[in-house]
Amino acid sequence: MLRHPDLLAIAHALDAASARLATLAARLDAAAWSARRDPQAWSAAECVAHLVLTTDVYLPLMRGALHDAPPAAPPARYRCDPVGWLVARAAGPLPRIAGARRGRVRTAAAFVPGGDWPQHECLARFASGQQQLHAMLAQGEQRRLDRARLRSPFPPHPHYSVYSALVILPRHQARHLSQAEDLWPPS
Repeated sequence: MLRHPDLLAIAHALDAASARLATLAARLDAAAWSARRDPQAWSAAECVAHLVLTTDVYLPLMRGALHDAPPAAPPARYRCDPVGWLVARAAGPLPRIAGARRGRVRTAAAFVPGGDWPQHECLARFASGQQQLHAMLAQGEQRRLDRARLRSPFPPHPHYSVYSALVILPRHQARHLSQAEDLWPPS
């Protein structure tokens, strides 16, 4: 069980993303799940598949960085490094102006989901990734996540800490879950 407040905050953000996805998925049938309401925007399935692909790439990078980090007590307060902080801000939810999301970021080709992922597959893979991220957080109680560094899988491939990556991922999830929810607002 996590005790560190900074790690607990990330765990709560991951849990909130899982709850948002469950609520969205419960409202959508298979056709709505895969439908692109705007030809220029992803479907709900593509938004979630993108999150799965992103987590699938980050997890081995974080594991590798932590493998080399010696055991150590966590700091009183974890902090993102400057590059990680900047990436976390950029990866988070887009601003809303007049009720609409503004801004768009081009996704690297490796992270663009191909084809339609069935809802059950998306949900299962997302849940598996969330469990693995929670396990990664638990390691933060015995290792300095802020001192273990990885190279971002996204161009221009900056380096930042595993802790920063753990802050980035739930912010990124919130961004794309908002995008999916905007396609199918509750009636």
